[in-house]
Amino acid sequence: ERYPDHARLIFNKFGDQTVDHYRIYSGYTADSLTLTDSTDHTWRIYSDLPDSSWIYFGVSAVHTDGSESPISDIAALFSIRRISGENLIYNGDFSLQSAHWLLDKASGVKATGSVKNQVYELEILSGGSAYADIVLSQENIPLIRGKKYRLEFDSRADQGAYFGVQLFNQDIVPAYDYSRIGLTRADQVEKHCSYEFMMTKKTDLNARIDIQLGGASGHIYIDKVSLKEVPE
Repeated sequence: ERYPDHARLIFNKFGDQTVDHYRIYSGYTADSLTLTDSTDHTWRIYSDLPDSSWIYFGVSAVHTDGSESPISDIAALFSIRRISGENLIYNGDFSLQSAHWLLDKASGVKATGSVKNQVYELEILSGGSAYADIVLSQENIPLIRGKKYRLEFDSRADQGAYFGVQLFNQDIVPAYDYSRIGLTRADQVEKHCSYEFMMTKKTDLNARIDIQLGGASGHIYIDKVSLKEVPE
């Protein structure tokens, strides 16, 4: 269970009255777990996990006779430690190339994404027929109910293009667009866009940003993507 400032690992060997305590194994890959803790509780709070890292957990039960059960199924958590006022988008300036960003393309679409001079450049030969046919996205974005956010980015398109930007839930059906920005336009001259929205739905620690670039052609440039909480 993820929370804004900590995570809780929950485990239990249901129905077994011979469990004395549990052993917790963790690591940065699923096949490199080591023993890191033990407890007689059925949960463990973590508030000091490393930032921006995948952490993997497995738990075993130690019985009163000293025997140890096999390790449970592996649970994975992307650890996020957010500081008020910082950018909630990882690598929004593309200084780490395309790290943390994912480019999805529909069948038949011909498009290539790359980072040049810390600007994301999308070259579209065949962009499909819908905005969602090409999506540049990032997950694990925490949005807290009752907070106001400002989304900003720079854009440019050699031939001019409309595109969609959404911040939405992905763990609950149906999907809901928290930001309600709609379409924006990239022109031949670089343009800075800024939008504010209030998070009115329940807190979502795994929201996703989609920059929907389908239907366009030529070169489109995206840079300086920023999402920050607006101070009260």
